[in-house]
Amino acid sequence: MAASPDILPTPELSRERIWTFVFLDIIALSMLDSIVCHALYGALPLYVESLGGKAAFSGLLTAVFAVAAAFGRILTGVVASRFGCRTVLIWGAALLALANLTPLALPGLGILLGVRFLQGVGFSGISTASANASAEVVPEKRLGEGMGYYGLGQSISSVLGPSLGYFLFHFGQSSVWGNDVLWYAMSAISFVLIGLAYVCCYTPIRRLETRQETRPAVAPESKSRPLALRIFHSFYEQKALGMAVVCGIFMFAASFYSSFLMLFAQRNGIPNPQMFFLGVATAMFVVRLLAGKLGDRFPALAVLLPSLGIGLLSFWLTIFAESTRWLCFTGTLYGISVGIGFPLLNTLAYRLTEPARWHASTATFFLGCDLGWALGSYVWGVVIDWRGFTLALFLAGVTMIVSCAGAVLTLWRKPV
Repeated sequence: MAASPDILPTPELSRERIWTFVFLDIIALSMLDSIVCHALYGALPLYVESLGGKAAFSGLLTAVFAVAAAFGRILTGVVASRFGCRTVLIWGAALLALANLTPLALPGLGILLGVRFLQGVGFSGISTASANASAEVVPEKRLGEGMGYYGLGQSISSVLGPSLGYFLFHFGQSSVWGNDVLWYAMSAISFVLIGLAYVCCYTPIRRLETRQETRPAVAPESKSRPLALRIFHSFYEQKALGMAVVCGIFMFAASFYSSFLMLFAQRNGIPNPQMFFLGVATAMFVVRLLAGKLGDRFPALAVLLPSLGIGLLSFWLTIFAESTRWLCFTGTLYGISVGIGFPLLNTLAYRLTEPARWHASTATFFLGCDLGWALGSYVWGVVIDWRGFTLALFLAGVTMIVSCAGAVLTLWRKPV
């Protein structure tokens, strides 16, 4: 029997709801996708070393992943605009499943380059499409609140992921399944992601339809541009390039922690290195509640430079780490740095760009971050093989000084 129309929720009430099945599904998709990413960040250097590989190869794997993620972000925008976010989510999860099953059928180090490329495209598809989808289902008046809840899932995964990867690797080494344990677990999570993506059906809230009067008119000459130029223009914004470069240098340094912290702890006999990431996540959770207010109340450089300086301190103090508590402390410092610095850099990229170009500004900013992450992951692996962890951590701190200099050159005398 059909429900009476007078007992159905009114459109006004429906638009104000935030905790829906679809929104929870999107948060779960993002969190599990990020858990796979962080678990492999922590476990792969240990996995590669167990097979006789060097740190430089581990860094190369992370670099391939990051480059593939940058490529995937561009591809995701094109596919999502034509077929919707759900299609991207399903295909992203399917690519992750295929990638995680491949080492079970084709073991060895060489195949991991292809595996990491597929993982990078799949990961970026889910992460980008889930962010877009969350914005499409959260009510306009509660968008900031909803995106905050969405981000909490990623903060949780930054603790659970490395801990899971570390546990799975060591459990596998003491079991009859060996390294296959890691891939069985990642494959299982990937199949859960496929299921979550399949049931992610929704009708987007059409905010743009209510803003037609605020849209700038499309220049006639833009339609006559070559296709390649229009695609390039859709993800490149010159005014956001400065912040993209600064964040790319920041991520160049930060890639040491994601790629080699676990290996650093193992070689130095430090137990429970996952406590480093607990310190990171806790600090990020706390400072993210304050970062936006600091950026609004004080000049940008007055907030950004101290946050980058705290990151420098984290790298240089990690050189002397000999215990789990010390790692947790330096992780907390790093969490403060990235928790304040990263969202502020992203906000500054918006402030330096006209609202009509924010979509391209976002793409430019994150491409800079991805490329910095990719290059740093490989470089730190080479430095570790050449002169060890001490030099790598010292140079990571020096890189933070370069990031500060770039911020000053970009923002000096600009009203942000």
